[in-house]
Amino acid sequence: MAILPYSASLVLYLSTFLLILAICEGRPQPPEFTSSFTSPTSIRVEWDDPILDPGAVVRGYRIQYKLGQNGKLIKLKLNARVGNSYDIDGLTESCGDYLIRMSTASSKGLSRYSSFNQVDRLLSGPQNLNAIPSSTSARVTWSPPSNGFCITGYQLKYGPNENELQSMDLPTELNQYLLSDLLPGTSYILTLAAVANGEISEEAYFQWYQAGPPSAPANLKATPSTTETAVVMWSPTSSSVTRYEYLYGPMGYSDSEVTAGYVGPSTTLVELSSLTPGEEYVFKVASVNSVGQSEPVTVTWTQPAPPPVVVPSKPIPAAPGQVDIEITSAETALITWTRPEGDVEITGYIVGFGLAGSDASELTLFSVGPDDTEEELDQLKPGSDYMVTIQAYNDVGDGEILAADWHQEAPSVPLSIPSPPQGVLSYSPSPNTIIVRWIITEEDAAEQIEGYRVTYGQDVSASDSSVEVGPLEESIEIQSLQPDTFYYIKVHKFNAAGRGESVSRSLQTLPPPPEERCAQQQQCIRQFNVSRSRGDGAICPQILQYLNCLQRLQDACIEDTGYRNRVNGIRNMFLMESCNRNSGRTPETGSPGPVRVPGGFGATPSDIIPEEVIPPPSQLSATVLSSTSALLSWYDETLESSQVVTDSRFYNVVYRTPLNQGYLEERTSETNYVVDFLLPGVPFEFSVQLVLDHQQRSEMSETITVTSRDPERGARPERFSVTQVTVTGPTSAKVILNWLPPPERTDVMQYKIEYTDSEEFLDPATTWDSLTVDGSEITASLEGLATDREYHVRITAIFSPTDIGPTLVTPATFATPAVPRLLKPLSSVMKQS
Repeated sequence: MAILPYSASLVLYLSTFLLILAICEGRPQPPEFTSSFTSPTSIRVEWDDPILDPGAVVRGYRIQYKLGQNGKLIKLKLNARVGNSYDIDGLTESCGDYLIRMSTASSKGLSRYSSFNQVDRLLSGPQNLNAIPSSTSARVTWSPPSNGFCITGYQLKYGPNENELQSMDLPTELNQYLLSDLLPGTSYILTLAAVANGEISEEAYFQWYQAGPPSAPANLKATPSTTETAVVMWSPTSSSVTRYEYLYGPMGYSDSEVTAGYVGPSTTLVELSSLTPGEEYVFKVASVNSVGQSEPVTVTWTQPAPPPVVVPSKPIPAAPGQVDIEITSAETALITWTRPEGDVEITGYIVGFGLAGSDASELTLFSVGPDDTEEELDQLKPGSDYMVTIQAYNDVGDGEILAADWHQEAPSVPLSIPSPPQGVLSYSPSPNTIIVRWIITEEDAAEQIEGYRVTYGQDVSASDSSVEVGPLEESIEIQSLQPDTFYYIKVHKFNAAGRGESVSRSLQTLPPPPEERCAQQQQCIRQFNVSRSRGDGAICPQILQYLNCLQRLQDACIEDTGYRNRVNGIRNMFLMESCNRNSGRTPETGSPGPVRVPGGFGATPSDIIPEEVIPPPSQLSATVLSSTSALLSWYDETLESSQVVTDSRFYNVVYRTPLNQGYLEERTSETNYVVDFLLPGVPFEFSVQLVLDHQQRSEMSETITVTSRDPERGARPERFSVTQVTVTGPTSAKVILNWLPPPERTDVMQYKIEYTDSEEFLDPATTWDSLTVDGSEITASLEGLATDREYHVRITAIFSPTDIGPTLVTPATFATPAVPRLLKPLSSVMKQS
């Protein structure tokens, strides 16, 4: 062997070291893996993807395994296509102590091998652990582990607590075990683990209460209902009862000779039939649960003997001759019948009614006297089919039943005259035009209206002219009217039955524009003629007419200087002609008469004072009456303290919402007025103007703002509740309802209570039965309800025919109780009633 110099040896060492580093760079890591037995001679190995450097690719895997530390090492070379698991089959020793390790082969080399790991014999413990207790024992059951191929047994522990557990080893083939000598009324803990060659799995855990047998029933009682039937009842005493077992039979019979049966845990009565009249019976009942059975309790009784057979001294009535039904309203029907044929004594009649197809036990029954041959039924549901039965009876027995059925529907109602129109408004958009509006309501279709008729005129009868429109029109425009003129208007609906009540309105058309007024006033001045002889007073009306024209011209047609000169001149003429002593009186009354001037204007001569200021109404106030109406009142300083209007003055009432530019206008001759077409819950501005005549009117009064009532706020009754549900008959029940009045309304006229047993009560198409009570009441009762039924009930406050509060959003719900079926003939029940 050649000896290299020192420097050459160092270079060779460094080169070798760098080569090793280059080879090791990028080597993969061995994968993380698990292994377990899938059969006594098979092992499944599963691993995760190994950690590789960027760009490296897995080429395959290496698996080495051996039996024990000194066993022969077996090597496996796997391709990457095997995925992430591999099964080793054909092992030489079943469930042996096998050791496995793995390595990764990648494009950058082979990783180191992992450490040897022992193959798991137990991946999980026993499953579905359960304990089924009896009186002093409990049967423990379980399922083997999911991979229990290698288990050699089980380790079971139980006891009242973790410090007092008893342990026992069980063989592999068992999947249940009986624990005995347990204490009733004690809680027990149970654990179970699988064992495989010294390895112990995770423990399964279970806990149970070792209950004892139930206590016996209490208050056992037997009540004969007929000579051949009886009802036996008792009270439960234990909540763990799974059923009740009973025996019954004649006294003196052994338990093997009597009738046996059982009922569920929620049933505490038994109806016995086919009993022997006059026989003494015994009944035994015991409580049963999953642990055991209680001691039986016993009751004895004697069935009543049948009544003696009495030969009737008179015949039983036959069936009634005929039954007729007359529908009198949507919810009522009149039932009439004829007396049975023959001269037979009748004590009365049994009337039964209910839905068509009902059994006799489901009918509502009542009796009437022997002279009654009719009965009115109420609270019927429109659209339903009903049946009625009539049966005559006397003290001998009940006669044959005669039945009839019918379909309940509302009878046809004759057409009546329409109701007054709703929401009538009128306003003048121009000097020659008035527009009248109204609202089309649902009543119009029901009333079959043919149209609207509008009459108008300058007197209160409003009969000068008329116009008609169709039923779908909501307004009409009246044209060719006189400007600045007061008109009366009446609106009514009409149909084939006639004309309905009218709604009246009144207003004044707008004055003409200034240029038209000036032209009319100039014409008035040109027509003034003083050629009549003076001194006879005939010229005085012309002087007053001229003064009237000058007064109106002063407003906008001539300058102030010319106006004053003309007024002074005509005033001197007025005094010279002594017109102040002879002002022209009307021949009918002697009072100063109005002077008519061209253009339709007029003035009262003695009242023409151009400089007079008319005070506007004061102390304007408003009282909200409903969601659509308010009462306005004011004080007129030009009236006496009584505020009674005795002349031709009137008041313009104007109002609007703050968001609207234009005003709506109404007119009245009193110092108060009801505005009856407001929007609910909206603020309105109100103002009033005094009009003495067409020439004299005040400024508008101060403006007040009032908000109409919102029916959604404070108009709903509170604390609506069901306080009592009682049974009133075999198939009928009664419920009592309570509530408090609406918090913000004291003017309740009526309450409307609606109820239904429909499951589709949230559907708007569902029909609800209704009951109306007075507005002063805070309680009501619903009668004639079906038993064993769920009902929904709601309430609505009614303040007026047009002001109805909101309906209760969420109805109250209650259930009528179920009544056990009586084992008694129908005729016997009716005789007792």
